[in-house]
Amino acid sequence: MLDPVYFSDTAENLGSLRATHRDQEKNLHYLRELLEEIKLRFVRLDNGLADFQTIVASLGRDKAELAGSRRTVRAARPPRLPLPPRRPEIAAALAGQSSRHIPSAVR
Repeated sequence: MLDPVYFSDTAENLGSLRATHRDQEKNLHYLRELLEEIKLRFVRLDNGLADFQTIVASLGRDKAELAGSRRTVRAARPPRLPLPPRRPEIAAALAGQSSRHIPSAVR
């Protein structure tokens, strides 16, 4: 059952209810401010994401343009000349051992 003393309209109980109500109002005010700050941060995050997506899309377009221009440049380039024949001592060194054993003057 309900406690009649707790729910009585005494000055002490009313004062306690008012204090509790004030605390709840303060908490509600704080929560509203916090909610507004969160909303602002999400708006900034959303704007930053939109900017990032725009930058990434433009980089993709730039990359595609560069790839297209490289293809045209490669097609216009003359064929490469063959490499000159290697000196016999370098060819022997390469055939006989790994590159780390070749003297630095020969590499």
